[in-house]
Amino acid sequence: MHMKRKIGLEVEYPMVCSDTLTGLPQDRIRRIWASLGKDGWSVSSDPVNGLATGAFRQNVAVDGCLNPNQSISTDTGPLLEIAPSPEVSLAALKQQFSKLKELALQQVKSVGGMLLGLGVHPYTGDTKEEYYRLRTPRSAYDYAIKSRGWPHEKLLNVAAIQEVIDVPAEESFRAFRVLIRLCGLMMFIFRNAPDLHHSSGYLCIRPKKWLDSVSSPIARFRSDIQKVNIPLSEILNWQGYFDLLWNTSPMFLLGTKKHGLFYVPDHPTFWKFLTNVPARGWTGVDVLGKEIAVMPDMDHVNCTDWTYFGFCRPRWKFGQEVALAELIEAFRLGRMDSFFEKNATKIVIENRCNATGFPGEEFCSLAFVLGILENLDTAEHLAFQYDYDFWRSMFSSAQIEPLRRTEISTRKVLPLAEKLLSIALDGLSARGLGEENFLGPVAAIISSGVSRSELALKALNSAADKKSVIRSMFAVD
Repeated sequence: MHMKRKIGLEVEYPMVCSDTLTGLPQDRIRRIWASLGKDGWSVSSDPVNGLATGAFRQNVAVDGCLNPNQSISTDTGPLLEIAPSPEVSLAALKQQFSKLKELALQQVKSVGGMLLGLGVHPYTGDTKEEYYRLRTPRSAYDYAIKSRGWPHEKLLNVAAIQEVIDVPAEESFRAFRVLIRLCGLMMFIFRNAPDLHHSSGYLCIRPKKWLDSVSSPIARFRSDIQKVNIPLSEILNWQGYFDLLWNTSPMFLLGTKKHGLFYVPDHPTFWKFLTNVPARGWTGVDVLGKEIAVMPDMDHVNCTDWTYFGFCRPRWKFGQEVALAELIEAFRLGRMDSFFEKNATKIVIENRCNATGFPGEEFCSLAFVLGILENLDTAEHLAFQYDYDFWRSMFSSAQIEPLRRTEISTRKVLPLAEKLLSIALDGLSARGLGEENFLGPVAAIISSGVSRSELALKALNSAADKKSVIRSMFAVD
């Protein structure tokens, strides 16, 4: 039990026009940032076009975390992301989140919009026309499109919840490995992103959208496929993780205080960027198109944690005293496990596999993941009863199969979900904070054997007036 661990979450809501339920246009969204700026929030803007993309404010009461700010922002498309500052208890975090959500709702309603508790936009698709009309104007996205060939429009209309939880260094890799294995089972339980735009039968469309983005015929680097969803082959230690992160595909866009956002047109892997440095440094290009000379340093290393886009992502920072030469030597000698756990000043697991929940159920998946990590020994026992191929099959089945009837290698999914719920409840109970009630809706889902995606599709497919159903079923208030 780790009573002082910080917990946080980032909740994305589809942001739609209240009359048409189509994606809220960027001109209206920018009015939200302007209004928050007048109320004392700091407005974030893109370094190239200068357009606002969100707002944040410092929370001086919070320390000991990677990011103490509260933020309200957008992601790829017309989504509103609410991220409170990390807290120690679910109750404190929910209290803070509720105030931010109330503020966000007021702002969205003031520009004729509404928020939906749904993991996919109901009336906004993923075409190029919709993308360039509705997308958030970030130069980082332009890099993904122009330099990597990603059809970024695939990600325009999906929304997710990210559970962010501190992990002690000595437990960090075990936690990461267990959550990757259990990713598909959690998707079965928490999926709320059915394909509403095609007759594909997908009950959880987000993994396919990520895969389609990096494996498209126009994508430049096929090796990017290894950095989305869950690994094709199991990662066995931190050495293997950093090898995947730094040495399997060309380095991504990086940003430091010294250089801002930049990339290297030669497209080296990050490991090559660190170790095969030209005499005068690498020639980089910043997002303004200006050539810059870049010598690798630890700031660049600390920037790479977000460049893994998988559904369970470690976030971390090395201390100021760590020398780049020491890190390079540790990696070359295969000693990254001990080096990482000794020198990382903070390690956080960002679980990314779960869709935005029904209205009022935003904290269910966070409580669930927290309970698993608080009961890690028992969760690990369940995760290692079956091999990695079993869990890969679970991940694939969770995208399309019904919860109640599905079997993986003759093992029914529903009893495994019940077992994992029991593990999570025991983990929360051990904290002694009365947090088990946060899992009430999860127990109801498992008891019914019907996921939120299945419930949503049934309601929408039988409705004569789909918009009325969406407003009554998914409107956030």
